[in-house]
Amino acid sequence: MHEVYWIRHAESTANVGARIDNQTGILLTPRGYEQAASLAQSWNSPPELIVTSPYIRTQLTAQPLCQKFPQVPVTQWNVQEFTYLTIAASRGTTMEERRSLSRPYWDALDPALCLGEGGESFIAFQLRIIEAVKLAMAPRRGALVIFTHNRVLLLVMQLIISAPTNSLTAMRKLQAMVGLWDIPNCGILRMVVDGKKVTIGRAEPS
Repeated sequence: MHEVYWIRHAESTANVGARIDNQTGILLTPRGYEQAASLAQSWNSPPELIVTSPYIRTQLTAQPLCQKFPQVPVTQWNVQEFTYLTIAASRGTTMEERRSLSRPYWDALDPALCLGEGGESFIAFQLRIIEAVKLAMAPRRGALVIFTHNRVLLLVMQLIISAPTNSLTAMRKLQAMVGLWDIPNCGILRMVVDGKKVTIGRAEPS
């Protein structure tokens, strides 16, 4: 048996309404740095592995925990946020503006739809998170800590709890969850893997 802690990144500048040029380079706010430090301070036992997404806001969130447990290896998995808008469409926009721009995408409810450069289809997003869950479920001797993003966490919950049978069902469920089931910044999902049995729920630091 082992535990997997899926953690949403700390508060980012995009979360508080700043305009962004790209998803990868979004930084933390001063409050976000405090959240990351508090998370590390409250963590008692070193995990076996620390994982971040390729996006810098997860790496900055993980940094205090990495510094607390320098002996723990750190790696990157493809657990970055689901980004369906193109680079050109989202450049220089706020979160509220991106929500407005995204309505046609969600209204289409087409899991295979990719809007262009920098965008991703829901199917591609779903497949890479399924792969991440499989990696997280692989046998381990210690805990795994994964720093990731809100929609990733919502899809992980969905995959473990309801195991949707197709991508359209999964896309509809994710659309319904966003805004109602959002994970707070530095919020934690604890997944317990015991052979083929997997359970998941919100948790506090280990």
